[in-house]
Amino acid sequence: RKVFTEGVDQKKEILNHKRNELVEMISQPNPETGKIDSLLVEIGTAQTELEKVVVNHILKEKGLLSPEQQKKFLEMIKGCLLPEEKCEKSMCPSQRR
Repeated sequence: RKVFTEGVDQKKEILNHKRNELVEMISQPNPETGKIDSLLVEIGTAQTELEKVVVNHILKEKGLLSPEQQKKFLEMIKGCLLPEEKCEKSMCPSQRR
């Protein structure tokens, strides 16, 4: 779990750095849309990498559970990943550290 959270934290840090760069670019008097577009692609790539790490971890954890535990686990994950679902913050893995 520690390796997972460190990996996620590192990817989040990269993503946040790129988002800060985006804000700086947008804040310029004459933003260069080509550079903004390139940065948006980088942000998309970083977000995809983060999602892959999380999904792989979920699949690994799911494989260790009984069918009944899997059902509860997936309901919890559903609540955390889908905006229209209610997330139990105390149950959400991303909220526990």
